[in-house]
Amino acid sequence: MSSPPWLRSLNLIVSTPENALICTLCRRALRVHPRLVQQHLTEAHSISASRQTQVPDLGTLLLTDISELSARADFCPEDPSLTTTPGFACGHCSSRTTSQQLLRRHLSSQHNIKHLDTIADRDYRPVSLQQWTTSGSAGRQYWIVLAIPRAVTLTPLPTYRKRKRPLPLSHRKC
Repeated sequence: MSSPPWLRSLNLIVSTPENALICTLCRRALRVHPRLVQQHLTEAHSISASRQTQVPDLGTLLLTDISELSARADFCPEDPSLTTTPGFACGHCSSRTTSQQLLRRHLSSQHNIKHLDTIADRDYRPVSLQQWTTSGSAGRQYWIVLAIPRAVTLTPLPTYRKRKRPLPLSHRKC
């Protein structure tokens, strides 16, 4: 489904194929109830009510609420409209986390790997993760993405102008 212009003007888009409503400023999916969307736009982004006149039309778009969304398939391309977070995937099961502490706890409790010096490359791998929302444990369904390489921007070194006149002898350092 293509996002209508009035929706894009509010920094909202509809993801395909899930038909999830995504805030491009927060880079996360939203609940699809018009009142909750209006509340989000007002409180999080200070968008006036006069700009939100078509939000009640959300019901005509057949959107999927975040409570009904499943994680995407692993190794799908990164979705630039969602936040990408560095994380870890367990090498023994399908567990994912963004926390080293939770990874260690998982390896210890679920796979009996008790000592840090016994954690090997086969036990976990660093990955890029995405999820629909960042709030609450219900939204913590991560999937592994093929991250888009980021361009590296180098900061230019400062340029110094040459003095037109030499410093007077009294100001020179020897």
